[in-house]
Amino acid sequence: MLSAFTFLIFVVFLVNSFVFGDKYVEKEKIQIELQTLINNGAGLRAIKFHYDNRASTKRDIIFALKQDKELYYPYTVTLSDILEELRTQQFKQGKPDVDSLQKLDQIIDEYSASNPYDKLEAGQRDLFENIRVKLGDEYSNVASDINKLTDELSNKNKLVNEYLSDSQTSLVVSIVSAFIAVILSLVQMWQSRRGRVARDFKGKHESVQRQEYVIRNKDGTRIRRVVYPDGRVRERVTDNDGVSRVSEYRT
Repeated sequence: MLSAFTFLIFVVFLVNSFVFGDKYVEKEKIQIELQTLINNGAGLRAIKFHYDNRASTKRDIIFALKQDKELYYPYTVTLSDILEELRTQQFKQGKPDVDSLQKLDQIIDEYSASNPYDKLEAGQRDLFENIRVKLGDEYSNVASDINKLTDELSNKNKLVNEYLSDSQTSLVVSIVSAFIAVILSLVQMWQSRRGRVARDFKGKHESVQRQEYVIRNKDGTRIRRVVYPDGRVRERVTDNDGVSRVSEYRT
């Protein structure tokens, strides 16, 4: 059982570290904080500073069991995605506040102009930044096509990440299934061994404690008497004709 417990600790550590090790950001919290900054007239610099220092929540086993993943962004969520969702929510909640919407649109436009490739992954962003630098003034001629390309790449990235997430879930199920199978096998082996040891001990104990006698009378009858530790006496009397009678009593 010690080895089973050690194996359990190892599997929990492995799953918790490599499967549930992702970081998340509480969606409602960061949305409220950013919206408050925008409503108070904060500029893009302050908003980016708050985004860069966003609080993270590590997804461990307890988090996976208790929390709804839809309530969280992945920690790698881009600022542009959060701002766009803030804008969409204003329309979903009814008629948006014109002043608040204008401030939000201004921040989105300013951020898109300075970070046009924010939706892409780090390596992809570097490549597109190099293209923009090398094209110089001629970049404006292809800017709309580049923006469409970045949107297309962003959508592809999301599909790939979703596929990887499903694969990770399958991996978790496989690990848990294998773990349960191993634990059940160990439990069955332990129970079987314990039952065998108990039976062996019981047999040896009874053989040592009980007393057995065989008495042969002159008339040819034979009495086999067994005295058990609990005081029971069992007698089998066999006469000359081979007929046996069994009786049991307590001393």
